[in-house]
Amino acid sequence: MFYGKVLIGSVTGDTSLEVVFNYDTATNKTFSIVDLNDAPLSTQEFENDMQISVYPNPTTDYLNIETELEINTIEMYSLQGQKIASYKNQNSINVSHLSEGIYFLKLTDSFNRTETIKFIKR
Repeated sequence: MFYGKVLIGSVTGDTSLEVVFNYDTATNKTFSIVDLNDAPLSTQEFENDMQISVYPNPTTDYLNIETELEINTIEMYSLQGQKIASYKNQNSINVSHLSEGIYFLKLTDSFNRTETIKFIKR
């Protein structure tokens, strides 16, 4: 059995289309027209059930992290996406040395699930 797809052509402009020949030696052969404008530009959203509380937010000195899960790693990022610090197995983080602004914490639990939380340093 042999199967696959062959791109026959594509058109770009205001509307982007591809014409694809689908073939499978055991079944039918078909043509498909794929409208690339309907392709999603992001991943599907899903609800994360990690239920993490970070407080106080805004903060001036310490951030407390409260959850029933085991948090393995915490990574702190600036608003520009620069990694500032990494922590392991901590429930409180000293942020008094940071400049005022918006920051992000990326928390990873023991199941390798992640949650990103924004906090404000005053």
